[in-house]
Amino acid sequence: MNDLPDLRERREVLDPKRSFIVVAPAGAGKTQVLVKRYLTLLKNASSVDSIVALTYTNKAAEEMRGRIFSALRSAAGAAKGRDDNEEELFSIAREALKNTKVPREELFSPGAFRISTFQGCCSEILKSCPLEADVSPGFTVFEEAEETSAFLSTAEEVV
Repeated sequence: MNDLPDLRERREVLDPKRSFIVVAPAGAGKTQVLVKRYLTLLKNASSVDSIVALTYTNKAAEEMRGRIFSALRSAAGAAKGRDDNEEELFSIAREALKNTKVPREELFSPGAFRISTFQGCCSEILKSCPLEADVSPGFTVFEEAEETSAFLSTAEEVV
């Protein structure tokens, strides 16, 4: 792990006093870095839902949630990492488990983690404050396939 060309940047991302956007190509280790970041923030959090992580895809959000949960579970079981990178991950997770401000059941409930897509986060905000956002209460957000279908249907009606 110490021979990574972006090791300095990977360490900087763990600074809980700063905010970051992580951009890198597929397979570069973004999820691993974000999982460590999330666990680092969790060490001093007042609750699991005080941390928000946003990704572009549902698949990435689920992958991140699963890895965080897995790291916490492994750390609780005193697992040893297979390499330096995994050992660092488990070490950060063990520190997060020491945070007495976060109820233990939250740490072991992956659904409690606020990890979603940008679209999902915006939708959640709009649904919680529809009048302030000037949208109809009870609105729905189209998935991509539904959006295409609705667009084509509307276009046919107009033409």
